[in-house]
Amino acid sequence: MNSKIKFIKIFLIKKNNNKINIPSIFYRIYIYIYFIIN
Repeated sequence: MNSKIKFIKIFLIKKNNNKINIPSIFYRIYIYIYFIIN
């Protein structure tokens, strides 16, 4: 569980570094749903 959270944080940081701010909300929602499913 902690490794997944770390991976998600790195993933979101990479998205922020790419300056793609609009899809970041969708990625967070997608990841949240992904946690519920798993």
